[in-house]
Amino acid sequence: MLLRKKEEIEYWLNKYQIKDYDLIKDEKYGYVVNVNGHVNLINKNLTVIEVKFNQIKGSFNCSSNELETLKGCPEVVNIHFNCNNNKLKDLKNSPKIVNGNFFCYYNYLNSLEGCPKIIKGSLIVNNNELEIEGLKYLPKEINTNYIDIFNNEKLEDIQKISNFSE
Repeated sequence: MLLRKKEEIEYWLNKYQIKDYDLIKDEKYGYVVNVNGHVNLINKNLTVIEVKFNQIKGSFNCSSNELETLKGCPEVVNIHFNCNNNKLKDLKNSPKIVNGNFFCYYNYLNSLEGCPKIIKGSLIVNNNELEIEGLKYLPKEINTNYIDIFNNEKLEDIQKISNFSE
């Protein structure tokens, strides 16, 4: 469950040393958080992200936790988004736009459902459990020629797809 009260959100942000942020009143969430730098939630033993992030001007890294959902993750990340080494089965609630690379390897993904609509860097989703049917959720716009789906046993011989624009 996401925290809604300003004081609780500020306490959580302080606990995880997230600084230089703005809280924006939001009808649905109570408050959403814009961060003017990076968010580092690496290896914090998180099972959930308890605040709703909106826009991150730097990178957002929530890797090496126990996350089963990306609920609370930002809508827009201006650099890279990293959610490696968690327990994710899908990408629902992931950012809609990532202006850098999107890293989500070593999870339990069987589908790319919920994948960002726009990724301006590479998409790295190796070492998951992706199935061929789950690839239909690839981003609508990806401004790179590199998508890494290596080590997804259910994709059989597919190891790397590149040059989607051709």
